[in-house]
Amino acid sequence: MSNINLIFASIVIFFSIYIKRDLIAEKTNLIDTPNNKLKNHKKKTPIIGGIILNAITILILLNLTLDKYVNNFLFIKILIFSVTVSIIGIIDDKYDIKAVSKFFYTTFILVFFLTFIPELRIKYIVFSDNFLIKNLDLENKFILQIFITTLCYQLLIHAFNMADGHDGIASLMAITWLAYIYFAKINFQFLLPIMVTLLLFLYFNLSSKIFLGDSGNYFLSTLLSSLIILNNNNYKNLLAEEIFILLMLPGIDMLRLFFIRIKNKQNPLNGDKRHLHHLLFYKLDRSKTILLYFFLFITPILSFYFKILSPNKIILLFLITYILIIIKFKK
Repeated sequence: MSNINLIFASIVIFFSIYIKRDLIAEKTNLIDTPNNKLKNHKKKTPIIGGIILNAITILILLNLTLDKYVNNFLFIKILIFSVTVSIIGIIDDKYDIKAVSKFFYTTFILVFFLTFIPELRIKYIVFSDNFLIKNLDLENKFILQIFITTLCYQLLIHAFNMADGHDGIASLMAITWLAYIYFAKINFQFLLPIMVTLLLFLYFNLSSKIFLGDSGNYFLSTLLSSLIILNNNNYKNLLAEEIFILLMLPGIDMLRLFFIRIKNKQNPLNGDKRHLHHLLFYKLDRSKTILLYFFLFITPILSFYFKILSPNKIILLFLITYILIIIKFKK
């Protein structure tokens, strides 16, 4: 199937599920209900992001399997890996399982897949010559590779999931990351239908008609982690500071929240309303919150891509800006 046909088929699948979203949500109990605690949307909303992405992925898997199977075998494993992790998210969307249980289950799946997919284990962490940190070589260090790689997957999963507390933010970040990898690094053709699907999802998500949920977040963060590591290991075209800049905003915000929760003797994996998007929304309207958050997210990435500033300066300026915004908008 050509890319055009694959994209068209993805659009058909998206709208087929979207049109039946209420029925699907009711039958599967994948509904996000407002509770005036962590969920402040106005009405019950279908959490079908993971279902849509998994359906599109099955289509892509069938296409990859039928077209040059041997050459696509690694991509097939990556997609199956991402779908498997997203199943934990679907279970959580349906039954609201405890954060510790989710962490344990996802860690088990991550370790299992990473054991049998060596291409996705971090082997090198390479910085540019003028960066402050030295390179790290993990070649022939199996246990350390598994530990560090699993940790990196978990960090992105949790950072991305934490950022998905305001309509449009997670989708915008995922589209940006996938587009960056597709256009600036390696032209993975199977990303096109996923990006088109996310653009459609973003449109309806901004009006609170559908949510990604943990299932969508887990799928996207696992896929993105895999593609970043694959670029780093196999093609060596992603510097460590470049990866840091790409993931900087959700990562730094997660780190801040972890410190606050630990300081307050709370479980760092449990949710609260201290995220950056929450702080912005307390004092700004919905549109301005999304625009300011996305501006803070995209500016360092564009600065690095167009070589406007050195990575050291980009990171320093971002940290200063982030701290000032937190101080200004803190309740």
